Amino acid sequence: MVHESRRNNSCPAEGGIVITPLGKLSNGRNRLCGAWTIHGSRLETPASRISARRARIVPARKFVRARCKCWSCSLCGPRKASKYRARIVQAVVRERLHRMVTLTLDARKIASGSDLEIFRAHFNAQKGTGRACGCPVCEGIQIKSIAHIRGCWSKLRVYLHRLRGKAPKYIAVLEFQKTTGLAHLHIAIDCWIDQGWLKEAWQAIGGGQHVDIRYKDAHRAGAYISKYLSKEMLLNAPPGMRRVTTARAIRLNEKKVGEFLWEVLKAPIDRIYVIFAQEAVDEVRSEGELDSFTVRE
Repeated sequence: MVHESRRNNSCPAEGGIVITPLGKLSNGRNRLCGAWTIHGSRLETPASRISARRARIVPARKFVRARCKCWSCSLCGPRKASKYRARIVQAVVRERLHRMVTLTLDARKIASGSDLEIFRAHFNAQKGTGRACGCPVCEGIQIKSIAHIRGCWSKLRVYLHRLRGKAPKYIAVLEFQKTTGLAHLHIAIDCWIDQGWLKEAWQAIGGGQHVDIRYKDAHRAGAYISKYLSKEMLLNAPPGMRRVTTARAIRLNEKKVGEFLWEVLKAPIDRIYVIFAQEAVDEVRSEGELDSFTVRE
């Protein structure tokens, strides 16, 4: 259905609902964000104990506005950043990630020749503005810095594994420097690392000269990362790039066993609400829009 909407200016769906084509609205919202509805039928027995096909459905239904959940959406992006921020803080406290590490890059490790000269010249010109240059050469170096720093961090984790005898637990957040636009990492990690060893190892594998590591106790680690980790930091990344990476032992998006059997209805929730307005309970609204409601028959 989505592919059809890309080809046509408008695509009629079931019940005469017209699905707008993909793209962006003037307010920054994705066109399909909120156009459909997720319908859930409550299961009498949790899905973990009995298969969804065999479960007897009790008379309770829930309707939720389907969001695109894209970082680029002006509505879903900030919401997604807030959820990630809260989950990161919880994981930092739960996993006792008390060391806060900052790893930077040196442009000389990424570019050379005329590209490096152009990058330096534009950096000096942009110093007073507090913004990074957006010319093709500088943007190319900035994009290269993402893959470069992720590769360096992967090598450093191997060093730490050999040094400690086990893999470290960590949460790494990607950020971009305001004046250079180069990527750097903010990492919450569970192990002690000597500042001198960290600086020497990071430079040896292709990192920059500036590294920092700080200790925060159990009561302050969550507050520190919550204050430092802003929504703008999570939203400030090129499309398609992972903002947050974690160790395999840490999961920020754990899926809970649901009590509903879900399906997608190709109709907006506002139109469905008109049908069930008399039986609707537990309505949830935000920013003037109906997000979800429940029907008990």
